[in-house]
Amino acid sequence: MVNKMIEILNFKKGISDKAPNGCDFVVDEFVTYTNKNGVKFGPYKIIGFAKGVKDVESERFIHLNNECYWFPVKLEEIKKL
Repeated sequence: MVNKMIEILNFKKGISDKAPNGCDFVVDEFVTYTNKNGVKFGPYKIIGFAKGVKDVESERFIHLNNECYWFPVKLEEIKKL
């Protein structure tokens, strides 16, 4: 558990704490994630945003504190709690 927390903290150094234009989410906000099959997971906390996002409607750019924190999700896949 401690190792995962350290991994996430190190990972956060390489991502942005500011959302790109067109995204109303913020770091530390709690959300639910819904996969392509309609299954909901969470709650998860937003840990950051990918850098260099050009299109918030189609790109994966939101990082959550889940098992795959390194793999960003799309804006349409999360909802605020």
